[in-house]
Amino acid sequence: VWEHRDVILPLPLSSLCALRALQRLSVRGDVPLVDLIYLDSAHEKGETLLEMVQAFRLLRGGGVLLGDDLDWPAVQGDLHQFLQTLDPAACCGAEDDLLSSIPGLHFCVQSGRGYWILDSKPRQWLVRKSGRSESTDLRSLQQSMQGEVRGKLRAQGFWGYSGCYDKKPP
Repeated sequence: VWEHRDVILPLPLSSLCALRALQRLSVRGDVPLVDLIYLDSAHEKGETLLEMVQAFRLLRGGGVLLGDDLDWPAVQGDLHQFLQTLDPAACCGAEDDLLSSIPGLHFCVQSGRGYWILDSKPRQWLVRKSGRSESTDLRSLQQSMQGEVRGKLRAQGFWGYSGCYDKKPP
């Protein structure tokens, strides 16, 4: 890892904590958006979905989100649910020149949305984010993070219509 310290950033944290930390670092400009994220998911329904959503936000256009254990029902179900949350244009499809040239990788369509499957034991899944400008991807990440903060504050009764605190936080 030391030899590749300019490319690989190991974070000894749980997946969701590490993803959130990287999101903050990216928004601050400390680290760029990433090209590849490999999720060794928790395999719990719902938790895998949260990991996918947060990881996809960190990808630059053309970046790949890859995960294992597609044969686990929770992983497969969360992958299908995740794909339904995305704009169909957010991911590269079967016509992707890069992915379609990789042996053992094939495109699968489920409920009108597609993803790639690596025929391995266990099977792995991947999606590739459609190419956009990095500034657009960063702006989108920043807006989603701001929206989450506003939603949490509003749910706790601290956010007013003016965008200011209505009462003193605990």
